[in-house]
Amino acid sequence: MCGKGFSIRRVSQYSYETCASCHGVWMTRSTLIGMAFDIDPSAPFEMRQANIDEPRRACPDCRLPMNKALVSRVPLDYCEQAEHGIWFDGGELRQVLERVGEPEPTTAELPTNFRSLLGDFFSPS
Repeated sequence: MCGKGFSIRRVSQYSYETCASCHGVWMTRSTLIGMAFDIDPSAPFEMRQANIDEPRRACPDCRLPMNKALVSRVPLDYCEQAEHGIWFDGGELRQVLERVGEPEPTTAELPTNFRSLLGDFFSPS
């Protein structure tokens, strides 16, 4: 958030605030859930706590420090106060909405012992 001020945008039945300077977006969680539901009604909405070591931004509504969360693998800032909002840096909202309904990537299963690790490492491809 650059602090230059917001303007209200309306798209379909949704309204949110944007910054013309940094292209950030401030919207409520219910607005984001509604947009995601419109894209894929069967996709679950998950907002997972993220432990990201960077300075916490202040909520534009209450000025308290916001927390970090992962939504569709995109790290976002959000205010815990009911319906204050979620902050999207320029381009992050698009990333989140493009990933609605995509399965979370899985990591390759790790070998269970040293012998299988050696077998994986030295086996011909």
